[in-house]
Amino acid sequence: MSSLAKPVIMRAAVETHLTRAWRVKASSPRVMHVFDRAVNLQDDEAGVLSLVAHPLGEGPFTMVLQPEPPGGDPRPRFNDWLGSASRVHVGRQQLTVGRLHVLLGSSELWDPGLPWAELRSKRVAILAANDQLLALLRTAAPPGGLAPLVSDGPESGTAAGEMARAMLEQARVPAQRLVEALASGEAAEAMTSAASLAGLGGGLTPSGDDFIIGAMYALRLYVEPARADEISRHLADASGAKTVRISQAWLKAAARGEASLTWHRLCGALLKGDPAGIESSARDLLAVGHTSGADALAGFIMGVAAFASV
Repeated sequence: MSSLAKPVIMRAAVETHLTRAWRVKASSPRVMHVFDRAVNLQDDEAGVLSLVAHPLGEGPFTMVLQPEPPGGDPRPRFNDWLGSASRVHVGRQQLTVGRLHVLLGSSELWDPGLPWAELRSKRVAILAANDQLLALLRTAAPPGGLAPLVSDGPESGTAAGEMARAMLEQARVPAQRLVEALASGEAAEAMTSAASLAGLGGGLTPSGDDFIIGAMYALRLYVEPARADEISRHLADASGAKTVRISQAWLKAAARGEASLTWHRLCGALLKGDPAGIESSARDLLAVGHTSGADALAGFIMGVAAFASV
């Protein structure tokens, strides 16, 4: 890549408290992943920061970018001009990653925390919507993940392949034990089951980790906040030691009760009791990653069912 290549200028449009803290703490940031619409940075002290340029970009450790000046390409292909060797520099007014220059200082602050008090007050309605979510998971989940755990059957078709079927069978018992242990208050058993699921499956965030995240959200619906905080932290610790850095960041965020914009939209529809909104937002969630959204939704559905049965 030529050092004389024209810089690409964008601005930070949406941030969270965590991304602003990352900019202060980061001392030796580096590129971890580069995709079409996202770049993940890693710093030993500050953790993970994701730079994204797509409409569902908001997340606990995400900085949403827009072109500067307005009117430029809103969907750049980062992997056309960034790579793992691109240098990262963090300044007070600008974040630079290779040719990408991100202007700071005018971003909107977004709260990634889900409205747990409201959600807990609507547990009966959310349980009633569980059947609708289950039906969508059965018919619209992509192959290769953990959705069949909730669908009462083995992985169907050939798209998932032998490895995915083996992963599914390996996850079946610990996934069921995890949600049952959470519902019955058996914290130690829940940690053991989470550790068995952690890191299981391929992809940027393994399927087992995503399932644990969904189960954490179900936990917060039914357990008082302080206890849910404690159990969730232990789950994240037990799981994080066995998985990859980006997944560790998502597990820690879920342990704080935080979620992506797709989950915020689904929870908003659940609070309204809006079947059309639930279907639309659930389909958006199912489209996240290869199977990440579906795996997390499977954990949530199984968790809600487990708590409702005790």
